[in-house]
Amino acid sequence: LVYVAPPDERTRCEIFKVKLRHTPLAGDVDIGQLAAASCGYTGADIGAVVREAGLAALTEDLAASQVAHRHFEVALATVRPSAPPQSSLLALYSRFGSQGTAAPGGAGSGSGSEPVVVGSAWPVFNPAGAPQGPVFSMGSVA
Repeated sequence: LVYVAPPDERTRCEIFKVKLRHTPLAGDVDIGQLAAASCGYTGADIGAVVREAGLAALTEDLAASQVAHRHFEVALATVRPSAPPQSSLLALYSRFGSQGTAAPGGAGSGSGSEPVVVGSAWPVFNPAGAPQGPVFSMGSVA
């Protein structure tokens, strides 16, 4: 199991730049301000914000030629971050690492004496002769 943190503000700014490259923006749009306002948003969430802002502009005026700051305000109020808060994710990963399960209370019968394989990763690229199977598997060891 691999934890990938949500993008930081600088990275969100770069994601906004990529997602907005074909979107005509009004002069009042500040990409840095959008990045600051989108803490906890993933790249997919930011893409949804950009699409929603475009829809807000068209809802306001079907002949809209630019997306303004007010449209991003609507979009940020509509599109919420898809990932749970980072603190709850870290708690889940910590629990998984120590107990072998993401569920509260531990794995298996709950005795705590069962050996648990937290995860075994196989390479995505399997050269000739390498074992074939899932990219990632989890389970208890008998």
